[in-house]
Amino acid sequence: MSSPTHPQPMFGARLVYLNMSSNEPLVEAPRPFPMFSCCTEGNNPWCKNNRWCCFVRTLQICLVLLLVYCLYSTLRAEETRRAPDSSDSPRMLWNARKPLGGNLDYDTKAFSVNVNVNVVDNATLPSFKSLRSKVLMAPKQFCAGDQVDIVILVHSRPSNIGSRKSIRKTWGGIRKLPDGRSLSLIFVMGLSFPYESYDYAMKNSRIIDEMTRHEAVQYQDVLLGDFHDIYHHLSIKHELGLRWLTQHCPRTSLIFKADDDAFVDVYGLFSFLDRTLETPHPTSMIACDVIPAGTEPKRAGKWAVSVLEYPKAQYPQYCSGLAYVMSMDVAKAIIQKAAARPWLWVDDVWVTGLLVEDMEIRYILLNARYCYDLEPLQSWLAATNASSSVPCTVAHLDARNSSYSDILNEIWQHVQAVR
Repeated sequence: MSSPTHPQPMFGARLVYLNMSSNEPLVEAPRPFPMFSCCTEGNNPWCKNNRWCCFVRTLQICLVLLLVYCLYSTLRAEETRRAPDSSDSPRMLWNARKPLGGNLDYDTKAFSVNVNVNVVDNATLPSFKSLRSKVLMAPKQFCAGDQVDIVILVHSRPSNIGSRKSIRKTWGGIRKLPDGRSLSLIFVMGLSFPYESYDYAMKNSRIIDEMTRHEAVQYQDVLLGDFHDIYHHLSIKHELGLRWLTQHCPRTSLIFKADDDAFVDVYGLFSFLDRTLETPHPTSMIACDVIPAGTEPKRAGKWAVSVLEYPKAQYPQYCSGLAYVMSMDVAKAIIQKAAARPWLWVDDVWVTGLLVEDMEIRYILLNARYCYDLEPLQSWLAATNASSSVPCTVAHLDARNSSYSDILNEIWQHVQAVR
């Protein structure tokens, strides 16, 4: 009796049948996938004696796999291209950025990033649920050794690497005043934020943060917070800097806060304060360019403050955010009040105005010593013999200007020459 005809196995399965005459198992050996068995078996119904079917079937599978891969790559590219939104945690973005290598060169002469801040409106800005930012990186031995009388706290942005480099070489590099008081420099900033939802913006953001990490390790003068460094987070940056200093430098007498686009005649500033205050360790004091009470909030433009953010029609008296000097006891009181009061993102108004308006503080007016126009400094530099003292104790420089570093170095050399 001939063996019964059995269906052909699919996908290389091993089929077992019973011989009906003897009840003995009839085992049929496993066969390869029928698509490819056509290359060796001419009677395979998949091929119908055509060996080219193997090539056609293989090509079909390759095309399917290619389509799947293209779809997967497209989805991944869209996810990478997506800019962070209000649900993205700064720490999550920071941890997701892989190091780019230990030999990263961050010489600013070969590095530039153009950020268009106008492409972001208030509706798309990332939210920050807690004002008290966590610290991602901080100097290891800051204020841990010898007494530090004055701390220079510079507000910077991650991309302003050239500004920090110039400040270290000029007015921020002073470690001793003529009277023997010591100074230390620290920069405070957050994480870079890609203002545009394009691959190059995300890539630049990752590069900047990696450069910041290398810079912090090398110079040990960077305080990095867990927040996106944008205009609407200025108060977060301000609070972080003061809070960290009050915790790690409690014996410091004065905190000198400045922006990284400022020039400061450090010698002239503290010489004037010594003559005015008659003590090198003052208390309950703020020295600054005082903005009088009654200034109206801007309701439109880059610095617009909505009625919901600040319902009052006028600001109290506050200090210009370019630079100020504050005694340590005032900084400690500000940090205590900041934890319990509503905050405003305009940091100079919030820190030096709203939080101190009910405190007994002595304001030292430095208004006549501030320059927001370079003309006085340019005239002073152009003099044949710049033997007179610098006309501005604090001056605003445009850090976006390509000649910023050269201008700052030239001013500082003249200041050193006339001392």
